[in-house]
Amino acid sequence: NNFRKLPDSVTQLVNLTSLTLSDCTELQELPRGLSKLQNLLQLNLSGCSKLQKLPTGISKLTNLLSLHLDICENLQELPRDMSKLVKLRELRLDGCFQLR
Repeated sequence: NNFRKLPDSVTQLVNLTSLTLSDCTELQELPRGLSKLQNLLQLNLSGCSKLQKLPTGISKLTNLLSLHLDICENLQELPRDMSKLVKLRELRLDGCFQLR
C-alpha cells in the first residue's frame, strides 16, 4: 500500500460499486477522473494520512452512500459542492486534524 497516486486506469472501471484504499499511507492524490465512477456506492480512504484534498469531481458521484475519510490526518478541506452528494448517508471524518 505504498503508492502515492492511484493509476488513472482505475477511472475506467465504471461498474465499480466499492473502492477501498484504506491505510494507503503514501497516497497523496486521487485521479481527477474519479468522477467517472458513477456507480460507486462506497469510497473508503481511511488512514490515507498523506491525502491533502479530494478531487473536485467527487461531487459527481451522486450514487455515493458512504465516504470514509477518518484518520486522513493531512486532509485540509472538502470540495465546496459536496452538497450534491444527495444520497450520502455516512461521512466519517474523525482524526482529520487539518480539516478547516
